Amino acid sequence: MLAKEHQDLLEANFATHAEPACYHPRGVLLFGISEILRSRMCVDMLEAGRIGEFGGLMKISHDGDRVSRPGPDGVYRPTINDCSDECLEQLVADLGSETPQRVFRAQLFMQPGAYACSTPEIDQMVDIASSVPGVVGAQIAGAGLGGCIMILVRDESVAAVRRALAVRYYRAGGLEPAAIPCTAVEGAGLAEF
Repeated sequence: MLAKEHQDLLEANFATHAEPACYHPRGVLLFGISEILRSRMCVDMLEAGRIGEFGGLMKISHDGDRVSRPGPDGVYRPTINDCSDECLEQLVADLGSETPQRVFRAQLFMQPGAYACSTPEIDQMVDIASSVPGVVGAQIAGAGLGGCIMILVRDESVAAVRRALAVRYYRAGGLEPAAIPCTAVEGAGLAEF
């Protein structure tokens, strides 16, 4: 549909795209719907100081973006979250169980879905960061397919996170460490004069 003049651009953009045997729209839709619910909850959590719960939503969100998990040997292998009929039927059964823990775990906002836009490298960095005491949450940031992660960490643990990423990811991979601590500030707003 695009003119021949754009052929080089198309080929460059799709050069690393491995066509899957099939696409899984159910997982993407479940991720999107659940992510909308999670984002609606975030403001209230932050305003109420429920930082731990907010970090938990970050973990669920990243799990929906995740493309790999470490095996018993520590090697990251491809993974995709289960969004099969059986899985969804189990969630419905859990919702009707009247068992508080099952009902809670089956809530829509608790479902990661399967957007799968991360990379094994990003997944590994999220897991390393999440293993450091003082880290409340970590997830991929941006549109996926590489890029960066955001880590919500207590002030006193920033150095430990940087050290863990430097030792266990960057230096282990022969890379220069690139972690930039940022402090969140109030976003853009209307200024009245």
